[in-house]
Amino acid sequence: MVHVEVDDGLGHGRVEALERYRDLIAVAGGSYLVVQGASPADTLVEEVRHRHAGRVVVARHRSRLDELVRGSVASRIRRLAPGLE
Repeated sequence: MVHVEVDDGLGHGRVEALERYRDLIAVAGGSYLVVQGASPADTLVEEVRHRHAGRVVVARHRSRLDELVRGSVASRIRRLAPGLE
């Protein structure tokens, strides 16, 4: 699992949820990686390319209104990496 911490200077507090995800990943035998970047989609695509991943699953944390205004992370990833599943 990769979590992108957006380096915009704002606090994006979901600490409890992230700790729960980290614990679930550990139980499942996976790895948990935290990276920093200006944009979740751009940063994830960079990590995907760096690690030669073939599939990305995106959790949605934005409200529907926020997605309408800013667009969804998943849609941006599909545009940036069209061959990615």
